[in-house]
Amino acid sequence: LLEKVPYVILAIIFGVIGLIGKASVIATITPWQTLLLSVKAIVFYLQKLFVPTKLSVLYPYTKSIELPSPDFFVPLLIVIALIAVAISTLKWTKEIAFGLIFFFLTLAPTFMNFAKAGDVYVASDRYAYIPSIGLLFLIAMLFHRLTAKRSQLMQAAIAVFVVFFAFQAHAQSLTWRNTESLFTNVLKHYPNSHIAHNNLGSLLFNRKEYRSAYQHYRDSIAIRPNGMAYYNLGQFFTEMN
Repeated sequence: LLEKVPYVILAIIFGVIGLIGKASVIATITPWQTLLLSVKAIVFYLQKLFVPTKLSVLYPYTKSIELPSPDFFVPLLIVIALIAVAISTLKWTKEIAFGLIFFFLTLAPTFMNFAKAGDVYVASDRYAYIPSIGLLFLIAMLFHRLTAKRSQLMQAAIAVFVVFFAFQAHAQSLTWRNTESLFTNVLKHYPNSHIAHNNLGSLLFNRKEYRSAYQHYRDSIAIRPNGMAYYNLGQFFTEMN
């Protein structure tokens, strides 16, 4: 235990620094909204792990954060169901509860990061890296037991599974060939990202594609009036004069 003490102290120090740094943005959403976003984030990460589609560097959320909305009511029911499964299976195995608890606990600290600079983001892919270990543990246990019954068939299925997702991972990596491809991918799946519009506008402005740059700046402001887009729009008009 003694060798872990320095790490605990450092964790506490940087945890306090993180909370102080977030103090100015936490107030932009209420504790109730944070709870609703938390259950949505849990289901979001579960979905992306098993069906990794519409992956993006940004996941903005611009709708109202209210319980009657299916965006939050359905995830809440799913999370309650998962908790019920974890509790009910304790009678005959602890593996399911362990995997889910590991997932929930390691994901919980990220629930402080929904609000960023006045915007709300429901998730960030990197936040799921460690929590996914709990879910991958459950998948590995399932494959282990199935392989024990039908070894060759399951090994072939796992091989196909791994190869398929290897190609998917490669395809996803190509979305970051450059800045333009990165933010174009964001707008393809989440067109309500004012940051993506603004960043693409700046890129096109530097390439002297002024008409397209102007439209991205206007789209950014239409989604959410923000200083970066107004500044860039001012540069645009200065250049045009």
